[in-house]
Amino acid sequence: MVKKRELTNEEKLQIVKLYGEELRVSEIVKKTQFKRSTVVNVMKKWKITNTVRNKQRKGRPRCTTTREDRKIVQLATVDRRMTLCDLTKQARNNYQIDASSKTIKRRLHEVGLYGRRARKKPMLSRKNIAKRFQWAKEHETWTTKDWARVLWSDESKFCIFGNNGSRFIWRRPNEALKIQCVLPTVKHGGGTLF
Repeated sequence: MVKKRELTNEEKLQIVKLYGEELRVSEIVKKTQFKRSTVVNVMKKWKITNTVRNKQRKGRPRCTTTREDRKIVQLATVDRRMTLCDLTKQARNNYQIDASSKTIKRRLHEVGLYGRRARKKPMLSRKNIAKRFQWAKEHETWTTKDWARVLWSDESKFCIFGNNGSRFIWRRPNEALKIQCVLPTVKHGGGTLF
């Protein structure tokens, strides 16, 4: 006899073919070397469903409900800079969601939220944003020749504001420059000399 394992669809079809040739179960067992119970079960399934394929299996049930999934996503989008460990703690403390950090991460990936390095952009007020936009509109039609007349000066780095390390945030692929997903910087980092 063959070791215990699941039969392939081809093996099951072989049993069905022999059954179609009106062989007895004992003869099919001798020819195929499969257990009698296996042959009987394959033939029974063929008679009822007219197929040898297995039904779709369900797998392990989810440990979070759809409502809890929404709460997890809400936590991550309210504070984009929260670490996975902190998200897990907040979910447990605030919403009694008993899920591992891997599960939390999977739920965020399901809706397209991934941990990414925050893009660094100058920290701007609404007034500065409006001025920069106006400047960009005025210089939109400049050619390479016009830009060649501009003097670009070298700058030294100062780092008092923030740090040099990268910061991870939760964002979707098209949210890289969204204000909540950007790490604000000030000119020269604010003051450390090097």
